[in-house]
Amino acid sequence: RTFEVNFDSEKDRHGNPLMGRYLQNIRIVFDKKVEDPGLAEVEVITPGENIALKTLERGGKVKYGGRMTKVEQIFDGLIWTGSTVTLAGADWLRQHVWCNWDLGATFWVDAMRFTSEGRHMRWRSDLEGFRIYVSDGTEAPTSPADVWKVDGKDVVWERIADVDNKVSPPRLNFDIKFPKPKRIRYIFFHHYYGTGYWATRASAGGYIWEFQIFGEGFVPGVTLRSPLIDLGKMNNITSISWEGITPPGTKIEIRTRTGERVREVTRYFDKAGNEMTKEQYERLPKFRQGPIKKEKQPIEKYWSKWSPVYKGPGARFASPSPSRYLLIEVNLSSERPDVAPSLKSITLFYSKAVGSRLSAEVNPRTAEPGRPERFKVVVRKRMYEGEVISWHDKWGRKITEERWRKLPSAIRGPVVEERTHWYDEEGNEITKEEWEELKPGKRGKVEHTKDEITGFNRILIKTPSKAEDVKLRIGGRPVPPDSFVVEVREDTLTLDLPKLVFTPEDSVEVEFSCVPYFNGTLFEVFVAGIPGAWQMVPPDPVRKNATTVMLPSLTKGPLIRDLKITPRVITPNGDGYNDELSISFTVSRVEGLRWVKVTLYNVEGRLIREVYRSLGTSGNYKIRWEGKDGSGDAVPPGVYLCEVRVDGDATEDRANRTVVVVY
Repeated sequence: RTFEVNFDSEKDRHGNPLMGRYLQNIRIVFDKKVEDPGLAEVEVITPGENIALKTLERGGKVKYGGRMTKVEQIFDGLIWTGSTVTLAGADWLRQHVWCNWDLGATFWVDAMRFTSEGRHMRWRSDLEGFRIYVSDGTEAPTSPADVWKVDGKDVVWERIADVDNKVSPPRLNFDIKFPKPKRIRYIFFHHYYGTGYWATRASAGGYIWEFQIFGEGFVPGVTLRSPLIDLGKMNNITSISWEGITPPGTKIEIRTRTGERVREVTRYFDKAGNEMTKEQYERLPKFRQGPIKKEKQPIEKYWSKWSPVYKGPGARFASPSPSRYLLIEVNLSSERPDVAPSLKSITLFYSKAVGSRLSAEVNPRTAEPGRPERFKVVVRKRMYEGEVISWHDKWGRKITEERWRKLPSAIRGPVVEERTHWYDEEGNEITKEEWEELKPGKRGKVEHTKDEITGFNRILIKTPSKAEDVKLRIGGRPVPPDSFVVEVREDTLTLDLPKLVFTPEDSVEVEFSCVPYFNGTLFEVFVAGIPGAWQMVPPDPVRKNATTVMLPSLTKGPLIRDLKITPRVITPNGDGYNDELSISFTVSRVEGLRWVKVTLYNVEGRLIREVYRSLGTSGNYKIRWEGKDGSGDAVPPGVYLCEVRVDGDATEDRANRTVVVVY
């Protein structure tokens, strides 16, 4: 037989229906002896999974003021433990009667509920009032006070409960339901209404036994961060890809950061998951001490910032490379509770590094928009203190660079960057002289590293327009045009060098002419020693924005420049002489796709023909008109107005010229 006990009719002291009864222990007694009795199954039906229970397991935590005690016990699943809430009324902030609870992930939440204890003379009072706020982590410009911040960030809070419980009899159970599921990660609770302390009211305050949170569907978002990834040695990371499923309304966002130095640290936590110093940890009672974890962490000054979010799988790696250490952050998000993205794998593509400490710069640093300019891009290597480059044959024997270059490829061995690193006790890299000046107890380790490099014999430069008249120098010496190969496209310039480049003495200079159109034009530079394994060359750190060219005149002035119409008089009679009009102009200060139009009108303002209409950006334009109207018929002789119009990013611009048609 099946027996059912239903608690749907549970009500609070005022007759309001509750979501159910709080139960922890169930006792089943058989009051009649039967042959071979047995209990097959006990099934408990609840409003849903209690999200609060696993807060600490998934990395959540709670911080609270000194007059709320042991707040982590309100979500431990035990009905006999809880948290004292001192009665402070509107003075809750100064009296420290608050808690800031991080669930560890964002959830779609339908309802919250908690139960409190009633008055016990000389021991506890009723919970006379409270306010509850929730947030999904959306950042805000400011916070009312530091206690509202989460991990140092200001977030947007929404008040979901404002309860004055100074009624008779006071309520003990509180159910908070939402008409639609809410995205919630953070919960802020503080006492409100009713004041007094045990000294004046014979009471230690109110008491919350247990706080439950129920939701539905998939979590709306979670951010995953990899442990520190050690590639074992310096590598040139070229691209990143991933496999996953993103139903409509969901997305996968990935970003990275790289670094050179790490150190091992010991982290201390209390039972609530709050991190603290070793001294603070050792002062805690044993029952409040949490785990001790050892892990490697980045030394921040040797690490890059987080990259922009990658646009899609197979994207070019956006963090500085070559590098040995890497972190990956993944954000999985959904706008609907019924669907969620899934991530199967992340793949990094990398190869041997061309070399370390390569940098690029471009000169001149300023130019005029829309006009040809002669540029020089320089790629050079800088050596670390104590760094040497060594050449080897295939058997591992060290040889000179000159001899290495003369060897057949099959006999050549690796080229290696050898370095010595000196560290202080905190793991910061310092110079040899600084290390020697430290007292022995303050010195860190001395490390010797070897990284195999390929050198480079290809260079690629991203240009704002097609490059012309290309010249090359290596080590300051001109390279004959027949000794290197040039490939020119509309936005790139690629050179195959006559030899592999490894050392600072072999700096590479590429001169060429091209036309810049945008203020802040960036000349991105890449080099390769293995086909297809391009390594990005960062701007020279000694010079600010070393590969960026500014166009000062673009800060003001027209969008349309250098409008020229030739000839001004056309005779479209088919004799091959002055049969058509050439309209040329330059568009500047337009970065996104905008409408560019060329239109002909007669002197009365009537439209004759829209000669050109297309989405375009900054650049040079050349349009032709053969003297015909929109129907393809020859226009009568006379004076016509040619209008060029550009819809810019913030405004529009027009330029006009008159033309004459005669026969």
